[in-house]
Amino acid sequence: MDQVTELISFLKDPRPEARLMAAEGIQGLTGSPDGVQILADHADTLSPALFLRVPDETAISKAALTALVNLSQDEAMAAKLQGNRADLLQLDSKDLMGFNVAVLLEWFTSASPNAGSADPYQYIAMVLMNLTRLKPARQLLLEPGRRFLPALATQLESREVIRRRGCAGAIRNCCFSPEEDGLLQSMLAEKQWLRHVLMRLAGDEAGQDREGDEQAREALAETVLLLAQTEAGRRLLWDLDAPQLLKRGYEYEEHESTCSAMEQTAQLFLQDNGQVHEAVAA
Repeated sequence: MDQVTELISFLKDPRPEARLMAAEGIQGLTGSPDGVQILADHADTLSPALFLRVPDETAISKAALTALVNLSQDEAMAAKLQGNRADLLQLDSKDLMGFNVAVLLEWFTSASPNAGSADPYQYIAMVLMNLTRLKPARQLLLEPGRRFLPALATQLESREVIRRRGCAGAIRNCCFSPEEDGLLQSMLAEKQWLRHVLMRLAGDEAGQDREGDEQAREALAETVLLLAQTEAGRRLLWDLDAPQLLKRGYEYEEHESTCSAMEQTAQLFLQDNGQVHEAVAA
C-alpha cells in the first residue's frame, strides 16, 4: 500500500486523530504541482473520501475542504474530481442528501477575507460550476428554499474574479435545461438574482459598474439567452426591463461571443413584439 492509498484509508478511520492526520497530509500534498500529480492517480477514491469529511469535526472538515479547493484549481484534476459521480452530492443517501454541497456553499458565501488578503475559498466557485454541469446536481441545488441562485448572485459583486467567473458559470449551467429539469418555475420565483445578472451586464448609464471579466460576462449573457428561450423566462425578462438593460450593455460590449448571445436574445424579444403587433392587427 503506497502512502496516498494509506492516507485515503485513514480518512475513514473511526478515530478523529487519524482522520485529521490523513486530511492534513492530503492537504499538504495539494500545496504543490507535484503533490497534485501524485493525488491525480487516486482521484476515484480520493474524491468521495474527502467529501465524506466535509461535515466532520471542524479541523478535519477544514483540512478536507481546503484540499478540495486546492485540487479544484488544477483543471485536469477538477475534471477527475467531478466526473459524473453522484456520490459527490451524496445522492444515494436520503439523510445526507446535499449536505456536503450545502456545507461547501456555506463556507463559500460566508468567507469574507479582508481587503488585500488572500481568499482561500474563491476556488469553490469553480467546484460549484463543475457540479452544476450535472443534472442531478442542478435538481438538488435548485430545490425550493435552498436559495442557491440568490446566493451565487451576491458573489457577482466580489472583488475576486475567480469567484465572479465561477458563479457566473454556475448560474448559466443552472439554466441549461430548466424546463426539462423541472426547475424553471422555482428558479423564476426568486427573480432578484436575475435582476442582478442583468445589472452586471448593463452597468450604469455611463457604462460603469459592468462586469469586467470577459468570461463572466459571456456566461451571464448566455444565462439571459437560455432563459429567453423559454416563454416564462421571457415574460420575466420583459418585466425586469431586460431589452433596455441589454441594449445599454451592448453599446459598450466588445467581446464577440457576449455580443452574439445578446443579439440572439434581442431577436427573441423582437419576435415577441411582432407577435403582439399581429394579434392587435387581427
